[in-house]
Amino acid sequence: MAEFESLSKRNSKRSRNEEARNTFSMIVRHWHGLSLFVELPAIPMDNNSSERALRNPVVGRKNYYGSGACWSGELAADLFSIFTTLEMNNMGSRHFFGQNLR
Repeated sequence: MAEFESLSKRNSKRSRNEEARNTFSMIVRHWHGLSLFVELPAIPMDNNSSERALRNPVVGRKNYYGSGACWSGELAADLFSIFTTLEMNNMGSRHFFGQNLR
């Protein structure tokens, strides 16, 4: 991995193609974040689970418009966020709301 980092640093300065030079410069700037999953295996290599969690609200936005009021869109976004957080933490929504909305 150190070889790739040093190669990226060299190529970010030497490349004649501006797009390639910009790409290598970006890799050098963000190297720590790009390789963090190697040092900490608990961090996922991609964000597929986050994108899957956002899929239902995005698809739903086209299917259930509600009243069209801004407050209803904000309420839906808040509820999607709460339900997704509960699901990710293996908490039942009925139990959570039963305990917290009395």
